[in-house]
Amino acid sequence: MGVVWTGVFDILKMIMSIFVLIIILGILYVAISVLPDLSGQWVLFSLSIPEVPPWALCLEGVSSNPWREILPLLGWAAGGFASQVWYTYWVMGAGYGATRGRGYGQPADVVRLRNMTRKAADRKRLV
Repeated sequence: MGVVWTGVFDILKMIMSIFVLIIILGILYVAISVLPDLSGQWVLFSLSIPEVPPWALCLEGVSSNPWREILPLLGWAAGGFASQVWYTYWVMGAGYGATRGRGYGQPADVVRLRNMTRKAADRKRLV
């Protein structure tokens, strides 16, 4: 609440960067700790789709088709990521894109947006 009230996002960016670093270190630790031996690593490069384990097939609603189990998980992971990264208040508070120099509570400058050239829109996207 204090961050939104003051509009100071630099401290929040630093704290979130530390949390992201902790998550990355945790992922690396888990990946290394479950890394299979060399013969098991070769299977990783075969690009084969793993089978649904027999114990999971006993559960209600689990399909024997591995894609029916993998694709929803991938979609959920991407949706969760997007909702955290493209959070509207964060973009506005940090002043990215067309929000540069604008504060909270100001309506969009519709005339400026309508008259914006393609080149200007592309520049805003890169800022």
